[in-house]
Amino acid sequence: MQMTKITALLLVLGMAAGSAQAASSIDGGNITFKGAITTSPCGITADSADQVVDLGTVTASKLKKGEEVRRTPFSIVLTDCELGTQKTAKVKFTGSPANGNDELLGLQGTEGAKGAGIAIMSDNNTVIKPGEDSPAFNLNNGDNVLRFQAQVQRINDTADVTAGRFNVQTGFLVSYD
Repeated sequence: MQMTKITALLLVLGMAAGSAQAASSIDGGNITFKGAITTSPCGITADSADQVVDLGTVTASKLKKGEEVRRTPFSIVLTDCELGTQKTAKVKFTGSPANGNDELLGLQGTEGAKGAGIAIMSDNNTVIKPGEDSPAFNLNNGDNVLRFQAQVQRINDTADVTAGRFNVQTGFLVSYD
């Protein structure tokens, strides 16, 4: 009889321990959902809204000589466009201009890099000044790809170009006409 009570007690304790193990959990992380609802005629893809454009490595000597360096293409994709009277879009890049050249975005977060800035050009090679609208892009119903190029440039002919790493951040606004 004593043995049966002990066996029953062990069985109950074992089941309770098994239940406790099954109920335990691990902190797995967080998920953030973000987006926007707009009255604009088009949406913007998530990849376009938050992107990194790698400009690679440019030699200081080329910039000092005023030589052209490679242009890096990037795009903003407008999605699900339902056009009414608004048939064109313009993009304004909101970053800070470079000291000494208001056509370029100024370098930020530099680790030594100086004397240069970033030019943003439309697909027809027109430089888009920070804070000013791009040339108009004609839109179609559905998806539209707005193509741009970015290029490292010397701020001006007298700027001392210093080698180093840099980051440049800019926001953008899309307006419709």
